[in-house]
Amino acid sequence: MLGNLGLGEILIILVLILVLFGPKKIPELAGTVGRYVNQFRRQMEEAQRTVIDPLRADLTGGAPPHNGTPGGGYLAPGESPAPHGFVAPPPLTEEEERARQPKRLLD
Repeated sequence: MLGNLGLGEILIILVLILVLFGPKKIPELAGTVGRYVNQFRRQMEEAQRTVIDPLRADLTGGAPPHNGTPGGGYLAPGESPAPHGFVAPPPLTEEEERARQPKRLLD
């Protein structure tokens, strides 16, 4: 996230924040930022539960987790978890999995 910022740049930013907001306002500002970050994280987790998990379940052939809504994502008896005619690919072997991993330039 801050990969391109060096120590000098971070210190300049912190000094600017101190000058702009003052020492009494910084704790309140930090708390507000923390609440927004926490709210964003919770919404991202909810999006994953409602969008990504059912898609992953469709691809793997399993039932999606219950999400608390009517129907809850459970499959009815005899209902196929995947589109008609869909066949999931076989799992990758260890060798294939290693081949798919990104190559490290510096070891």
